[in-house]
Amino acid sequence: MRTENQLKMLFQKAKDEIRVSDLEKSRTLELLTGWADDRENNFKESEISRNQGFCTAAEASGSPSYFRQWLRILCSQIRYMDKKAWGADLMGNICIAAIPVVMRNFGAGAEDVTAFLMLASSLLGSISILVLSHLFDGGVGELSSTCYFSARQFAAQQMFGLGAVNLLTLAFLICFVGSRWETEMMWIGIYASVPFVVTVCVCMGVLQFERLRSRSYPVTAAGLISGAVFLVIAIVPQLYCVSAAMVWVGALAAGIGVLAAEIRHLFYVIDKGEILCTDWN
Repeated sequence: MRTENQLKMLFQKAKDEIRVSDLEKSRTLELLTGWADDRENNFKESEISRNQGFCTAAEASGSPSYFRQWLRILCSQIRYMDKKAWGADLMGNICIAAIPVVMRNFGAGAEDVTAFLMLASSLLGSISILVLSHLFDGGVGELSSTCYFSARQFAAQQMFGLGAVNLLTLAFLICFVGSRWETEMMWIGIYASVPFVVTVCVCMGVLQFERLRSRSYPVTAAGLISGAVFLVIAIVPQLYCVSAAMVWVGALAAGIGVLAAEIRHLFYVIDKGEILCTDWN
């Protein structure tokens, strides 16, 4: 258990490392204050008069709507995301997407590209969680303790953005491999989706542990181990026969269920305040 002085020193250190614009901070506070005042006033009116009264007041005063206020707060949160980690994720996606094109030019066979696809999907899953793990050591804990930021929103934005980018890359790989090597698109999609989902589950499981979530190497190690396991699986031809099809489908469904439970638990510990960027030890 840390003493009060130790906590103050950790918070001060994190505060010194984060550059917060005073102008943006004042603007965000003003928006939130106005939002809270509007909600309190609207509570006193009936449902019909509340809706009509808000529209009339907004038009008369020229004040921004709830949506515009929310959008500006969202943009201010995006501003403090780790741009370097996102840049590395994009570069990794581009490199992974380019490899099958090179393999096609060198005449690689269907077995080789299937093995690569499973390894690539596993790497994409580990990269997603590796970038997400930076959320817990970049000062978000302190920011979420103020009225300006929400760690839950940060996590949701990171998951949505990373998931969209990596799933687009995975979809490109599936379509490219399926069309160029003339393989069954549906099964290629399942073979690629299982390593992605399972690796994300494994790496997300690492984030559930307090002493591991603030360090990058446990997530990296989990991703590498998962990728190595699926690389070994990829070179076993018996696993691609018709009799094993239901095993792949069942693994995909189970992985999606486990991932949903892990995301829910992650949001739960964020809401409880268990995740703080000052928890480095």
